[in-house]
Amino acid sequence: MARALRLIQELEDEQECDLFDVLAELGYGMPPKSRMERVGAFTYKNKQWLREFPERTSKVLVYIASQFGKGGIEELETNTLFDKTDVVAGGGFDALVGLNREPDVLIHETKMRLLA
Repeated sequence: MARALRLIQELEDEQECDLFDVLAELGYGMPPKSRMERVGAFTYKNKQWLREFPERTSKVLVYIASQFGKGGIEELETNTLFDKTDVVAGGGFDALVGLNREPDVLIHETKMRLLA
């Protein structure tokens, strides 16, 4: 199915969009957003949510969201997410530890907020 979606993505000239947006357009007629539009919207729409965390944690979550802009949701579901230069520079995995939410919950919530 992913191959068919990638073909549709290419035929519709939506390479800058995540497969989520390709499906949303096909299934619900929603106008697709580019990955970078979603990253920009994430930062803007979630300022209050990001303020709930220590500054270091907020920065890492924004850096994680920026990875989405580079390659879509797949970029957030790799074992190398915390090896990315920006994420490491912001404090890496350690910035997500010791909070009232587990790191995997924070990453999942970041994904959901990106796609909202």
